[in-house]
Amino acid sequence: MECLEELLKCRYKLAKLVGYDSYGHRALKGTMAKNPETVMSFLQLLTEKLSQRTAKDFQMMRDMKKKLNPRNAELMPWDHPFLSGVLRAERYNIEPSLYSPYLSLGACMEGLNNLFSQLYGVSLMSEHPGAGETWSDDVRKLAVVHETEGLLGYIYCDFFHRRDKPHQDCHFTIRGGRWCQETDQYQLPVVVLMLSLPHPTKSAPTLLTPGMMENLFHEMGHAMHSMLGRTRYQHVTGTRCATDFAEVPSILMEYFATDYRVISQFARHYETGQPLPESMVARLCESKKVCGAADTQLQVKSFSSLLS
Repeated sequence: MECLEELLKCRYKLAKLVGYDSYGHRALKGTMAKNPETVMSFLQLLTEKLSQRTAKDFQMMRDMKKKLNPRNAELMPWDHPFLSGVLRAERYNIEPSLYSPYLSLGACMEGLNNLFSQLYGVSLMSEHPGAGETWSDDVRKLAVVHETEGLLGYIYCDFFHRRDKPHQDCHFTIRGGRWCQETDQYQLPVVVLMLSLPHPTKSAPTLLTPGMMENLFHEMGHAMHSMLGRTRYQHVTGTRCATDFAEVPSILMEYFATDYRVISQFARHYETGQPLPESMVARLCESKKVCGAADTQLQVKSFSSLLS
């Protein structure tokens, strides 16, 4: 705690030295929020709107803790992740393995391709990489092609787990897009989409859990942001923008990943071809709402303390 308090003092001193009222003002410069006052106003409004649902969520967790531990039923700040998980399992009993047969990697990529075609007029086309072009044999190269504008850029898909590979789902830029004055042409962006998915087996393709599917959609949102953006300079291309705006396209993709109108277009059982039942998607979506207000309230408190 002493070390943490000292770090907080130092970052405040740093902000004052370079002319800011607080570290919050320095950290939020260049974002959509712009300043701590805007953020605090938003957090306060969020707190007021969620107050009734938050109270119900915390009461449910108190009741569950009393049921599990009658001798010590007091709700502690660190109880939330465990108790919300218990409540979620008790109410919905979501078993990821029941969803996985409907969510093969090939089906999910086909779904993304269809979605991008409908939204942006863009197709993902597989290309064979040249010798030495990729860092692993299982990396796939996709060309992003617009129906009228042609080639927009390339995405290297490093999907599968392997030894010594960072266990982190992410998107990063190899080459940013920019306008080249020398050639009077646009330099096409090149990005990597990295996940840690299981390899296919002799009897089954790579099957994703709902969480893996959401991560795939999320990171592909970042990749498409890089593909579709057109900027004069590459240091502000794609996700190299305001940090709060950088997550907007990827969060949008997460909503698509839980919308049955989208999922129904591609989620098929890899053996039988049967579509994923709408009732299963509805239960999955409802399970995510369990203690959602309490979770948001706890995050609001964390953000508020960081800005104060």
